[in-house]
Amino acid sequence: MTCSESWLERYVGGEQQEVWAEILDFASTSGENVRSNIHVQAIVREAMQRARKNVEVIIERLRNSGYEFVDPSSNGYVPHTPLVSPTDSSPRFAQWLSERVGPIPMTVTEWIVVVGDVNLVGNHPEWPERDMLTDALVVEFELRGYADRGPGWDAREDCESELQAWKDDVAEYGADNVGRFALPFAPDLYHKANVSGGAPYGVYL
Repeated sequence: MTCSESWLERYVGGEQQEVWAEILDFASTSGENVRSNIHVQAIVREAMQRARKNVEVIIERLRNSGYEFVDPSSNGYVPHTPLVSPTDSSPRFAQWLSERVGPIPMTVTEWIVVVGDVNLVGNHPEWPERDMLTDALVVEFELRGYADRGPGWDAREDCESELQAWKDDVAEYGADNVGRFALPFAPDLYHKANVSGGAPYGVYL
């Protein structure tokens, strides 16, 4: 058994940090495209399955505590769904994203097809005030939790808009000043509380 063939077994057995370190070393020294390595793919899939389970546990515990998943930017604090599961179209979206702005990290691809869109923004009735700056967990790539955007709306529109804005900045200020394109996945802590803030959280590509 080669080192890579034992990764999944060791990862499940508790050696997560060691396995990730070996994968990073393998990626930097082997010259092999790790994206095509079935053992690396299995590790990333396992990690995202665990992430999905953890998100479900967090949501259940928050609900049991009386926490309300509501959108502070909507009139009357409209409830929203904290976890929108992937659909049959999610792999196609991930593929499009990779082709349009990629390559994107394998963890992003697997998050899209395994976990889905997560938005834990909300309030608790026992908090002293609404819209506290909790910086609640939000990881949304397909943005399917926003029914008010209307039928037929697609996250590709947001991605194309962000990409064009980045290109315009590069053309005006230069690539060295603007830096790499950041694929957004969440508003910053201020926007999550309906307060004007800064740029969204993103993954540099």
